[in-house]
Amino acid sequence: MRPALLGLLACPACGGALALDGGASTDWVETGRLSCAACRTTYPVEEGIPRLARAAGLGRGARLTRERFGYEWLRYPGSLEEDRRVFLEETQVTEAAFKGRRVLDAGCGMGRYAAVARALGAEVVAFDLSEALTRLAAPAREDEGLHPVQGDLLNPPFKPGVFDLVYSQGVLHHASDTKAAFGKAALLVAPGGTLTV
Repeated sequence: MRPALLGLLACPACGGALALDGGASTDWVETGRLSCAACRTTYPVEEGIPRLARAAGLGRGARLTRERFGYEWLRYPGSLEEDRRVFLEETQVTEAAFKGRRVLDAGCGMGRYAAVARALGAEVVAFDLSEALTRLAAPAREDEGLHPVQGDLLNPPFKPGVFDLVYSQGVLHHASDTKAAFGKAALLVAPGGTLTV
């Protein structure tokens, strides 16, 4: 993770500011710990990914979803050109709308649509509950505009209103409370921004 990501993150337990233990002395943090001063909750950074989903707090359905989609997306090969066509059709957002924007892929899986948004010029926070995020660890080390974050959409670890564009393709209906997940995603959109599901 890049320490600059801290400006977007918030404690998913209480909404407080997160700090990187030991400070931000490097451009890339492979392993470490994030701490919330407000509620004293800590979260690990592993493989360069902030792990902001507390497994103990996940219901059985969320745990099964995380495991099954993690298994699936760690094996899916994908094709950038096919993904680009499908992504643009499903989001109904023009290619130009991504350039220079801060974007949240809410439920990114292995990151196939995050790769498309990044190729279109967006800075992308790729957010997912599953371990499929590990496929984004190596690309994120090399790409300053790609930020994988693990967490739960029902308790998103972000400050409100920090994304120009939030998209969630084929994800919200898997949450234990789809309406709440939609509402949480909407809160992350900056004024005048775009939400597409």
